[in-house]
Amino acid sequence: LRRQEDTNGEIFRSNDNPQLRTYDSELLKELSFHALQMNGSRRSRLAELKQLKASALQLQATLQKDYQLQ
Repeated sequence: LRRQEDTNGEIFRSNDNPQLRTYDSELLKELSFHALQMNGSRRSRLAELKQLKASALQLQATLQKDYQLQ
C-alpha cells in the first residue's frame, strides 16, 4: 500500500494490482474501513513518536548539562 501513497500523503492508483479475490461489496467495504483505520492509527503514532523523541532529546540535554555528562 505504501507504493500507492505519494510523499504528500495523496493516494494514486497503480496499474499492477492483482485481481480481487472477491467482488463481495460488503467484504470490500469492511477491508477498506480497516485499511483506513490502520493508516490513521499509523499517522497518529508517528506524530506521537516524534513528540516523544523531542522530549527525550530535551531531557538528555538537560541531564548532560546538569550532571556534566558527555
